[in-house]
Amino acid sequence: MKNLLPKRPKEVSGGEVRRVSLVRALAHNPSLIALDEPTAYLDWEATETAIGLLQELREEGKTVVVPTHDPELIKVADVLYSLRYGRLVGG
Repeated sequence: MKNLLPKRPKEVSGGEVRRVSLVRALAHNPSLIALDEPTAYLDWEATETAIGLLQELREEGKTVVVPTHDPELIKVADVLYSLRYGRLVGG
């Protein structure tokens, strides 16, 4: 990742903001990680890295909850729920 420290918030891309948000969410080593659309705005390489990281966290025994539209992220889910007409289905 490029050095973001000298940049102002308006000078970073949406993907860079997402990656920083992911790092911030993991900084305190939580046992439950809830991330809203963590691969949104990421390029393919960054998406693969994020998905790999989430899989590693799961393998470490952490609970990862992720609402997403990303089919690549959906493929690696252990449990999948869907919203249909405002109701939660699946599991």
